[in-house]
Amino acid sequence: MASPAPRPNPTTPTSPPTLPTTRALLTHLLTRLSSLSPVPPPPPDPTNPNPAPYTNHSTLPPQSKPILLTLHSLLHHSLLPALDLLDRGLVERWIPDNDNPDDSQDADDPSVSWVYYVQSASPSGCSSRNALPPPTFHLVRVPIWHCTCANFALYAFVATTLSSPTSTTYSPKPTADDAGWIWGSTHLSPTHHSSIPVCKHLLAAVLAERCPNLFGPYVREKRGVAREEMAEKACWWD
Repeated sequence: MASPAPRPNPTTPTSPPTLPTTRALLTHLLTRLSSLSPVPPPPPDPTNPNPAPYTNHSTLPPQSKPILLTLHSLLHHSLLPALDLLDRGLVERWIPDNDNPDDSQDADDPSVSWVYYVQSASPSGCSSRNALPPPTFHLVRVPIWHCTCANFALYAFVATTLSSPTSTTYSPKPTADDAGWIWGSTHLSPTHHSSIPVCKHLLAAVLAERCPNLFGPYVREKRGVAREEMAEKACWWD
């Protein structure tokens, strides 16, 4: 007769569970979201004279709902404003002319030279007797994780003052997706545990670039831009 298995000693210390960092979790969520395809519009119903309006959000598949809810819980200040910018067509992507043979890095990954100009949403409570202020654009570079808006600078400053918690054991290195992408870009150390700054403009560009099937159609593109034009534009962004 086999002897019973020994009972665990309640006084024996157990190691705390290893949890993914917020950076690793966001990388995983964006990777899952990028694998989804939009829902095609329903065929017209001749028997229904007043069909329900088919909005941009109607193209999101049901599988995206729990992912977006989780993203909203992690990025509650940025996700909804970023989706609003995409929905209103305020994100523009500039793609430079790739005829320059010296750009070997761009040939390996053309997206490293993409530049986004994101227009801030106009306030809705302006009086009709007052002229609307001119639109403000912000320069966004996803590969280096940067936006020129004031909120991103504030979040970046706050992130440098935050220290990672010590009571919980985190996985030592976030895992990048199959394309080598990771939340916060590869310019940050893989063991970077502190808060990574993000604003609505940068998040809108990240969603458009990482999930082109779902959010790519809402981005205006300007292709074949000369290097001189891109340099001139970058010198007078607001």
